[in-house]
Amino acid sequence: MAGAHRLFPEQVIGRTSNELNLWPNPVDPLLLRETLARDGQVEGIRVHARMADGRTTLSEIFGRRFESNGEMIGIWLSRDITEREEISRRLQQKQQQLEQILSMLPEPVIVTDSMTGQVLEVNPAWEKLLGRSRHDAVGRTSLEMGLYFDADAQRARDELRKPLQNGEVIDAYEIRLRHADGHAILAEVSARTVLQEGQSLYVYTVRDVTQSRRMFKELQESRCAGTDI
Repeated sequence: MAGAHRLFPEQVIGRTSNELNLWPNPVDPLLLRETLARDGQVEGIRVHARMADGRTTLSEIFGRRFESNGEMIGIWLSRDITEREEISRRLQQKQQQLEQILSMLPEPVIVTDSMTGQVLEVNPAWEKLLGRSRHDAVGRTSLEMGLYFDADAQRARDELRKPLQNGEVIDAYEIRLRHADGHAILAEVSARTVLQEGQSLYVYTVRDVTQSRRMFKELQESRCAGTDI
């Protein structure tokens, strides 16, 4: 574990981890030794470790026990995950902020990853419109959900994504979406690309125009009927 803690070999050899003052929490080395003695290995136990300059890092510890010349020897590997966990924390915080913002919007909104197409977030208005829960949507693509009512779902999805991939915005693009119970929803979709933590996201707003279009069609038909009379 010397390299992980930035100590030179001559500073480490012949000394114990306690003598090197590696552990801010004195319980951690006991846990590691007990786990190794019991299981013969340690798999990614998270502990705090003290660097040579006094800084404390979060580390994942791996260990193996084996016999050499009749003596039991332990080999340890320490992986610094401080930065990884901080990035994960910030992303989680951003996710929570995004969820809170979307929840306040009255329009149905869905956010997807520009590369994978996976849904990152939806708001309650979207859940209500499509009859689909956030749990069922997040982590899946629109194709996996069967979101498009048209028979050629791939074409419908590509027509929505292509303008965004070209750096354009979508304004009131008409498309038929599939409600969870199977019926069609005539919708106008607007979308744009948003950058968050260096990641490109596609943000879509959906407006249900099924009823308004039906009423318009009935009005047109009634006018035509009146003209015939």
